[in-house]
Amino acid sequence: MDQKIPPLSFPDGSDRGGGAFKGGHRRVEYRCVATSLEGFVQQLASNILPHGYWFYVTGVVPAAKDPAAVDQKLMEKYGVAISRQQRARRKLAGQANLHYIRFDRF
Repeated sequence: MDQKIPPLSFPDGSDRGGGAFKGGHRRVEYRCVATSLEGFVQQLASNILPHGYWFYVTGVVPAAKDPAAVDQKLMEKYGVAISRQQRARRKLAGQANLHYIRFDRF
């Protein structure tokens, strides 16, 4: 049975750059936009801080820029959208890992 895996899509409907596979690995959907302040804090408290991600950088997306375009640029530049197994392999190899989360323009 030859079953094709459909490409992943993001909340804005895009696939953020060609196909379901990149570099031989299935792309992981990385949801980085918190829809409420409470959700933002919950993500930090339950999914980011307990896993050793204590250091952070804050910033604001300028009004002239599209937040979704900034999300895409940062996730591609820093390789954020990887699986848990890929993060573990990177950690064993001594490479850095990071998470990206945004609420509104913060």
